[in-house]
Amino acid sequence: MIITHYGEIFTKGQNRCFFQKKLADNIKKASLAKPKLVSQRFVLDAGDEYLAPVSRVFGVTSCSLAEECSPELEEIKEKSLEVAKKMRQPLKVKASRSDKRFPLNSTELARAVAEFLDNNGVELSVKQPESFLEIEVLKDKAFVCYNRLEGVGGLPVGCAGKIVTLLSGGIDSPVASWLLAKRGAKNVFVHFHPFKPGHEKTGKIERIVKYLYPSTLSKKVYLVPFDVFTIASLPLPSRYVLPLFRRFMLRVAEKIAEKEGAKAIGTGESLSQVASQTLDNIAAIQPASSIPVLRPLLAYDKREIIALAEKIGTYELSLEKYNDCCHALLSKNPATACSKDFLEKLEKELPEDLVERTLKETKIMVVD
Repeated sequence: MIITHYGEIFTKGQNRCFFQKKLADNIKKASLAKPKLVSQRFVLDAGDEYLAPVSRVFGVTSCSLAEECSPELEEIKEKSLEVAKKMRQPLKVKASRSDKRFPLNSTELARAVAEFLDNNGVELSVKQPESFLEIEVLKDKAFVCYNRLEGVGGLPVGCAGKIVTLLSGGIDSPVASWLLAKRGAKNVFVHFHPFKPGHEKTGKIERIVKYLYPSTLSKKVYLVPFDVFTIASLPLPSRYVLPLFRRFMLRVAEKIAEKEGAKAIGTGESLSQVASQTLDNIAAIQPASSIPVLRPLLAYDKREIIALAEKIGTYELSLEKYNDCCHALLSKNPATACSKDFLEKLEKELPEDLVERTLKETKIMVVD
C-alpha cells in the first residue's frame, strides 16, 4: 500500500474537510485507487508504480510504500525485519506515534527496532544511510514505511477555482501553469498556433500537457489559430503587432473563461524578459481583460525559470522545435514602451469581429 501525508491542509481549520476531499479525489485520479483517510494521512491500495505519480499530486508532502501490522512491539519488529530485507542497506530507522498510549516514545521505539534489526544481520547507519525505514504507530494499527518520496506540497488542484492559462511551446508557460496548480487552481489551457484550421500540429503541446497531468490534472486545450489576426494586422506598423496580439490573446482567453466559468487568466510573463513584458507594455496590454491576469513568474529571471522547468521535468520538452506564435510575430525593432491609448487607437483599424471569427475556428483538444 501507499501512505500519503499532507502539510498545508492542516492549517485550514473548519474548512479542512473540503481540502481533504479535494486531495483524496486528486490522488484517486493519479493512482486509480481510492484513498482512505486514516489518522490525518491517506492510505491507498496501490503498487510502487504509482508512488511517483502520487508524489506529484499537489497537496502531498510525502508518500511511502508501507506494510501494515498490529501496534505491538514484537510484531512491529518482525514486520520491520521483513521490510528491511527488501531495502538498500545500510539503513536508518525512524519512528513516530500518534497514539501516546504506546509504551515507548518515538526515540525508544526507533532504538528498539534498530537493535532488533542489527541483531538479525541488517546493516545500519545513522550518519550515512542508503535508505530509511519509518514506523508509524496509530491507535489500532502500525505501518512500516519505506521508499519514501518527497511530495510537491501546495494545495489540491481545484480548491482555488478554475483559471484559463495561456500555454505556448516555450519554457515559461508550462512552469507558470504548474505554479498556479500548486496553489489549487485548475488550468484550462489555451494554445495559440500558427497552423491552418484542420492542420494543427499539436504533438509537442500534447506531450507537455500529458507530462503535467499528474500535477495539474488538466487535459483540456483550446487550440486557437492566429492566422485571422495575422492577416488583419498586416497593414499595421510591425513593431506594434506583438503587443496588439497580446491584447488580442487576452480578449480571446476572456471569452473562453466566460464559457468555462474561470475567474482569471494565467500567463508565463516575466517582468522585462522580452519586449512585450516591459512594465509599460504590461500596463498597456492588461486593460484588454476585465478579469484578473495572474503572472506567477513575474519576478523570476530566466535562470530561475529554467531551474524550475528542470525540476518539474518540462525543460527538455520545451526545447523541442516549434513555431511559437509570439516568436512568429516578433519584429526586428519591437516597441518596448507602448501606451494603452495608442494601442487602442491602432486596434480600431482591426476588424471588430476579429475575436468572434477566431473563436469560430477554435477547436478543443482533450489529451488522453
